[in-house]
Amino acid sequence: MTFCVILVTLVLQGLTLPPLIRALGLSGMGGNPQEEQDARREILETALAWIEDSQTGEQKLDVAIYKELKRNYTTRLDHLHVQGEDESEEIHREHVASRQNRITAMRDVLRVERETAVRLRNEGKISDEVMRQIEYELDLSETKLSTLR
Repeated sequence: MTFCVILVTLVLQGLTLPPLIRALGLSGMGGNPQEEQDARREILETALAWIEDSQTGEQKLDVAIYKELKRNYTTRLDHLHVQGEDESEEIHREHVASRQNRITAMRDVLRVERETAVRLRNEGKISDEVMRQIEYELDLSETKLSTLR
C-alpha cells in the first residue's frame, strides 16, 4: 500500500506535470529578451534625461555628482546598445576585457583600502568600532563588484 501511494504521489505526478504545464501554455513565461532590453533602454534614457534636466532646475546637482551620474548612465546605455547589436567577436572580447580590467583595478584599490585600515587600527590610530564600520563599507563595495561580472 505504501509503495502504491509513493508511486502515485511522486512518480506519476512528477512524470505528468511537465506535459501538463506545456499543454496549459504556462511554460516559458519568463518574458521576451527584446522586451527586456527595450525596457532597460527606455529606463536608462529616462534616467539620463532626468539627470540632464536636473542641471537646469532650481536645485542643481553638485557638479561632481552630476558628472559621475551622467558617466555611469551613459556607460550603462552604451553597454546596452553594444549587447543589442550584432557585434563582432573581437569588439565583444575587447569590451569584456576592458570591463574585467576595471573590476580588477577596483578590487586592487579596495584591497589597499582594507590593508590601510588594518594598519591604522594596529597602530592605534582608529578604534575597533571605526574599523568595523570601514570594513562593512568595504565589504559592501566588494559585494557590489562581484555582481558586475
